[in-house]
Amino acid sequence: MIQIHSTPITLETVTASDTGTVDAAVEIPSELDIGNHTLVLNGLDSSNNSIAQSIPVSIVSTSGLSVPFAGRVTTYTGVGVPELFISANRLDGSASAIGRSDANGNFNFNIPTGPDQIKIYWIEWTDSQSLSRTLRIPDSWSYTVDNFDVAQAINWNLVLPETATVSVGVASHSFAGSVNFDSSGGGTLAEDPISSSFDIAPGVTGELRQSSMSGRYADSGSPATYDVFPVSSFPVISVSTSYYTSPQPSDGGYGFNPGISNVNLDTNTAITIPGVFVPLTLNVDSGGRTDNAGPLQIIANDGSFTSSGAYSGSSSNLNLPANGVYMVPANVPFHFIMIGGAGRSGGEAGVSPGPFPPSWQLTSDTITVNAPTTINITLPPTVDIKASYSNTVQFGTGQVTVSDDAANPISVSYTGGEAVLKAYKESEQTGGDFYLFDTGTNLETVTVTTRGEIGTQYSSVVTHLNLNGVPASSTQTVRSDLTYGGSLTGQINSPHGASGILSYVAEKSSTGSFTFGDSDGSGNIVAGAPLGLDKVTIQGTNVPDTNGMPPYWWMVVDASSSDIGTFELPTPESVQLQVVDELGLPIPGATIAEILSPDINESVTVTSSNGTKGYLYNGGVDESFGGVSQWSGPLSFTPSSFSITDSNGYATLVRFNTGPIGELLLSLPGEGSNPPLEIKVSSDLINENVVPVNLRR
Repeated sequence: MIQIHSTPITLETVTASDTGTVDAAVEIPSELDIGNHTLVLNGLDSSNNSIAQSIPVSIVSTSGLSVPFAGRVTTYTGVGVPELFISANRLDGSASAIGRSDANGNFNFNIPTGPDQIKIYWIEWTDSQSLSRTLRIPDSWSYTVDNFDVAQAINWNLVLPETATVSVGVASHSFAGSVNFDSSGGGTLAEDPISSSFDIAPGVTGELRQSSMSGRYADSGSPATYDVFPVSSFPVISVSTSYYTSPQPSDGGYGFNPGISNVNLDTNTAITIPGVFVPLTLNVDSGGRTDNAGPLQIIANDGSFTSSGAYSGSSSNLNLPANGVYMVPANVPFHFIMIGGAGRSGGEAGVSPGPFPPSWQLTSDTITVNAPTTINITLPPTVDIKASYSNTVQFGTGQVTVSDDAANPISVSYTGGEAVLKAYKESEQTGGDFYLFDTGTNLETVTVTTRGEIGTQYSSVVTHLNLNGVPASSTQTVRSDLTYGGSLTGQINSPHGASGILSYVAEKSSTGSFTFGDSDGSGNIVAGAPLGLDKVTIQGTNVPDTNGMPPYWWMVVDASSSDIGTFELPTPESVQLQVVDELGLPIPGATIAEILSPDINESVTVTSSNGTKGYLYNGGVDESFGGVSQWSGPLSFTPSSFSITDSNGYATLVRFNTGPIGELLLSLPGEGSNPPLEIKVSSDLINENVVPVNLRR
């Protein structure tokens, strides 16, 4: 019996040979703790006495490690595929690597260990199109192996399947244009039509996927030819033609794309794009006036046809007017999307007289026609919201936004169906008239937000309107002034002298109003702020590191008055780390960064001269911790600190002592054919400030 200790777990029961030897392959349970264990063989000797033999074993973590990944990709005829991209991404997002194949299709680089997604892919670009024709492979495709447990060096060789040739032609010269293979499509299919299971190695199955392709020109008698992997049903093949376009670009005369859907491409195939279309006229009643409407987007439900251009009567002997008339495929279910283009002072593009919101969308039900068809539709009335302000505002830095808080979709009847109308928010660089469609149950609450610059200070103020019971077609007036009302004073001092220019945001949380700006070079803040402010966020990301400060830090201040006092920041600590490989040799040129802690409690409490408390963090501002970013919303990941290792593998991280270092992000330099590698290393792998990286070359 073979067991592993300390807690005995039976792994295998085997029978010894005549010579008393045992030969067995055992699998160590994955749930065992990392560390030292003992493999114990229990048995009987020739006198039937119990006997045991122990073998020490060690369980090590492969987190943060990498192994070589080599192989070759060839065509069906054995020709190597150059310039391929190969990527490996650990499923938990903690590590990734990317490589390329050489001129003969060979690749060899390090990838992270653990559960990975491994992808080999060919992207359509200028040179690849020429190579695709030579190699007789698709312009764009990918091969993916999901959730593969990378534990040791691997070598895979992918032989691509034989391709089929697809010839795409058009019925006449009028439909000449660029041919597109759209892998996203619009049809509803029970199975993925553009992928298939394919073995890259014994027992390793991945998904070979045909991607979108475009750019080859088809004309009458001169089809476009593509090589594709055999697939049972490709979603959409279409041609972009300029035949049915409006005389004026302002009429939306672009984007006529007839096509065919769900095409079998499992053998050599010849396709002709069909050209049977009938005129569709859309009349819109807007404010008592009926007119032809546009622009529209017309989309076949199966994706085989799209158009965003009106039909031009001058292009054909059909002699139809251009405005408001569209050509649609006969007997193919489709829907249309009307895009609002009306100005605040009146209507345009066929929707008039208005006025209407400058940005809205109306989506129809499914429609099928086989003869010339006219559809009539009446848009709902609007409510005019007059937003004004008294201060002079520089609106190159902001805008006025009027939002329907309920955001209820509006049902609009038309000939033969119901459409859904959406227009929830309107923005403009200046104040004035803002129009929102009335929902039929009133707009309920509308929020008016004004953002902009007064002098050198940026501000945002929010005003709410209760429109419950307000009649449609009425006018409502609201003043949304960028007046500070209050003030903000304070100072931030570095332990090494002047703190430098700092960014701040002063906020009144209950209304969402705030101002933001910069301190002077000595960290002094004297500015206007919302009346009744309760929070100030200060960022140190613009401070040069010459004064010994961390490269990224921020502080949230609980402001109970307009004067937050003088804060004396604590002295940062310097942590020297060495990055070494599996042989203990230093790795120079590696970027080492501390990852921002997800624990809100990992901060330093700093008290100002007047007793105001601030909470000091390493890293970039995080709104989930109570920070306030400026205009761009929550900031993306920013390391708390970073440094590059020297020739001896040493790097120094400068940070506030908010607690022990948690995770590190290592960006290892490329080495020969190996590209750069990014991995995360947890603090439990760091021993005496040495960060081991087992590359297993």
